[in-house]
Amino acid sequence: MIDIASAMFSSQHDIDKIVRIFSGSFLHSTDTTTRTGNAFNIEVFPIAHDLGRPVACEMQWSADGVNWIDNGSQDSNFQGSLAYSTSTHIYIISPFFVGTPRVYYRVWCSWINDYDSSNPLIEVSTYSDTPLVFDSRLNIQKIYDQDVLSFSAGTFGSPQNIEVAHDFGYTPNAKVWFEAFTGEVWPLNSGGASNQFLFDYSQDECELRISDNNIEVRYKRFSNAIRRAWYKIYYDEN
Repeated sequence: MIDIASAMFSSQHDIDKIVRIFSGSFLHSTDTTTRTGNAFNIEVFPIAHDLGRPVACEMQWSADGVNWIDNGSQDSNFQGSLAYSTSTHIYIISPFFVGTPRVYYRVWCSWINDYDSSNPLIEVSTYSDTPLVFDSRLNIQKIYDQDVLSFSAGTFGSPQNIEVAHDFGYTPNAKVWFEAFTGEVWPLNSGGASNQFLFDYSQDECELRISDNNIEVRYKRFSNAIRRAWYKIYYDEN
């Protein structure tokens, strides 16, 4: 039998650095707090973290603990949820339901290399009761390129697009997180008046377009502020 303490993982390419995993449930409106916007208000469920700066959040949510929906996606009743972060908390936007139903969540938090110049030490944890924490038979996503993009202050309704080239010759997997507000890291969301997560007129949106030659990050401006976005492009190989 192999001693798991002696097992090591080596890769020529960077992989996602998952630093926190949160799972659980909450009651809509009973366990949430109201975040006031100048368009409308939203209910958010706060989860404290001690990382000192925001992280990139990926999430699944469920209304029954059985059927799970991805971050930012909607169910058949057009209810949706997403998780964003600040330097102190993860916030889950609660789907709007009548009454106080229970909302289940799974949140994975990844480190943002280029958020700022700090590099605090993060304790090691498997977040699992099973001794198997790595399986070489699986395709662990390797990062081809990752960086931060800066979008200059713009006028209301004025989009800004930045392209990042790659040489794959096929459409790769890519992810982007962005500052909807300064100091807050959100997953992609867009749609203007039809975007159920757009609750404030100073809140920016972001879209991603992926082709065989590049990715294009499209920032949709509702504020006059300098904003940032962080992208990752992944290899599609073992």
